[in-house]
Formats: sequence, structure tokens, C-alpha cells
Amino acid sequence: MADNRNLKVTLIMVMSANGVVAQDKDQDSFEWNSDADRDQLLERIQSIGTVLMGANTYRIIENNLYEKVNFFVLTHHPASFRPRERVSFIQGEAADVCRQLSKKSVKHIALLGGTETNAHFLDAGRVDDIYLTIEPLLLPGGFGLTKNLKDICRLTLESVRKLENRNTLLLHYRVLKADPGSLEVETS
Repeated sequence: MADNRNLKVTLIMVMSANGVVAQDKDQDSFEWNSDADRDQLLERIQSIGTVLMGANTYRIIENNLYEKVNFFVLTHHPASFRPRERVSFIQGEAADVCRQLSKKSVKHIALLGGTETNAHFLDAGRVDDIYLTIEPLLLPGGFGLTKNLKDICRLTLESVRKLENRNTLLLHYRVLKADPGSLEVETS
């Protein structure tokens, strides 16, 4: 049996300076993010080689899939999608999905959301690190990085880098793993 704890999960997202990743459920961040972010995203996911995303995120980008990358799409309704080369449909909770991917000899995945998928993997303690691009703009309304996150998730900053356009920041966080129940909110 494959040990799914050997599967590394890297969450990759872009957001506006006010924390919006999408203004509505059908918005593609490529409508507003920079070329510098797109370049670093493509380079990172091609080096990882495998992408995992929710069904809605897949619907948004399915006609613009990145080359040289295998995709896994979380969905309860795989029949609602047309079959495509390099795309597999998968279902289950985060730990189960990680087991399934480990059985397929996947060692590292780029988790590209959406907000509910991000929350499920963070709550399950399955995200190892986060690459978060901050674009220099403010977007009205919309969705944040996660939706309905149940637990506090502590991070440690590994690096901050200005991307080539000199206005966009790329933050790299490592997710701190903790024993369940050990994350307490300080109150004063």
C-alpha cells in the first residue's frame, strides 16, 4: 500500500492586494493577473508535472490546459465532462484523494483550487507549502483563498520575491503541521 504522506501538495494561487482570488465563480484569474505571474505559474506546475483542481476551476480553464502536465479533477460527476488526454477525474475526501494519487505513483501535486478544494486540503492537513502571488490591484467583491475553512492553519514565510514586473510579489509559505487540537487562538 502506498504511503500517501509521501505525496507533497503545493497550493498555488494568485490574489489581489485585498485578498480576492476571483470576483465570481466563473472568473479566470488570467483576466487580471500579470504575465509575470502566469510565467512563474507555468514554470512551477510544469516542474511539478501534476495538477489537482476542483471541477469549477477545471471548467474555467479546460480549453486552455497547460502542456506537459497531467490533470486530476475533483468531481462527483465525471460523466458531465468530455474525456481528454492527460485529464483524469477523481473523487473523495482529501486524504482519500492523496491515497489514490499515491497509488498512481504521483509524488507531488500542484493544487490550484478552487476555494472549497483549498479549504478541504488545508483542513485535512494535506497542504505542505503555498505559493501565493499578490497582484498590485484591488478587486471588488469576490472570493478569498479558502471558503469555509474550519481550522486555523499556521504558516511560516520561506521567501518573498518581486516578480519580473517589479510590482507583483510571490510569497512562499511552508504550512506548519500540528497535532489536532493544538492550534489555539490567543485572546486578550
